[in-house]
Amino acid sequence: MKTFNTLIIIITFYNTVLSQLSPNRHNTSYTDAWVSCSESANPNDIRGNSHWLMMDLNFIYTLGELRIWNYNDPEHSDYGFQELAIDVSEDGIHWTEIDTIVLEQAQGSSFYEGQTYSSLNEIEARYLLFTGISNFNGNCYGLSELKINIGNSSLPIELVSFSADCKDEKILLNWVTTNEVNSSHYDIYGSSDGKIWTKVSNINSNNGKNINEYQFLVDEFNFEYFYIENHDIDGSSQKSKIISKNCNSDINISVQPNPFTDQVVLILDKSNNVESLDWKMYNTTGHKIAEGTVSTINNQTTFPINMNTYPSGEYFLDVNSLESTKTFKLTKL
Repeated sequence: MKTFNTLIIIITFYNTVLSQLSPNRHNTSYTDAWVSCSESANPNDIRGNSHWLMMDLNFIYTLGELRIWNYNDPEHSDYGFQELAIDVSEDGIHWTEIDTIVLEQAQGSSFYEGQTYSSLNEIEARYLLFTGISNFNGNCYGLSELKINIGNSSLPIELVSFSADCKDEKILLNWVTTNEVNSSHYDIYGSSDGKIWTKVSNINSNNGKNINEYQFLVDEFNFEYFYIENHDIDGSSQKSKIISKNCNSDINISVQPNPFTDQVVLILDKSNNVESLDWKMYNTTGHKIAEGTVSTINNQTTFPINMNTYPSGEYFLDVNSLESTKTFKLTKL
C-alpha cells in the first residue's frame, strides 16, 4: 500500500497557526495570501505571459489529493482564480498539462474551507505549475493556500548543493548530500541542448548520515547541461535540478555587477575579434527566460541586460560567439 504525506504550501507571512480556526479553514487577511497584479513570462512557454505560481518539491514524488483555498480577502475575493490550469514537470523544462479546473469564489469568511481535487492522483512530478486562465473580474490574481498529499520519498537523502566549476578547461561537477540511508549510487547525465540526455558515468553512494561530498570530472563529452540521479537500493530514484556550465571559452568578456539588483552589463574586451554575440539567460531549472544579440560593429564594448522584472535568485548567462561559449553564474538580490 502506498502511503502519503501532506505537503502544505501556506502562502502566508504572519499568524499562520492562528489563521487556522479548524484544519481546513482559512482566515480572511490579505497578508496571508499570494497576489499577482502583473503578468510575467511563464515557465511553460505555451502559457506565454500570465499570472502563475510554481512549486518545486526538490525531488520527484507521487502526487495525491490537492486542496486549494481561493483568495479569501472579503474586499477583493474577485482576485481569486476562476479557471486554473495545472501543469507538472520532472525537470522544470518539459511540461505536461494535467487539467484546467474551475474554482468557486471564496466566501471572504473565516469559515471558508476551500476545495479538493483528485486530478493529480498517482502522477509523478517535481514541479507543479498553476496558471490563471480567468478570475472573477478582479484587477489582480490571488490564492490563499495550497495543500497537496505526496507519496513518501523512497530516498531519505538531502541534496545540499549541486554545482560545476572549470578545471583545465574541463567541467568538474560537485555535489554535497546529507542523510544517505540505503542509497545505492548516482548516475550522471549530460546534454548539449538540455533536451537529449546521455548517461556519462555513475558513482557509488557513501551512505553517510552526515556531510557527503562528491566530485566528477567530465573529460570525454562536450556537454553544457548536467543533472544527477540518485538510486536507492530498492531501485527507486530521484533527479536533481539541471545546471549549466561551459569551460571552452575564447571570449574575453566579463559581467558586472555580480550580485546585481536591476541589471547586469556585458563588458567585452577590445581585443576580441568578434562582430556580434548571442546571449541567453536561464533560471536554476534550466528554463530560458530571456535572450538577445549584441553587435560590436560600432566599437561598443558594454551591453546592459535588464533584469528588473525577474525575482531574486540565481541565474545562468550563456554568451556565445561563432567559436565558443562562456557561462556566468549570477545572483540577483
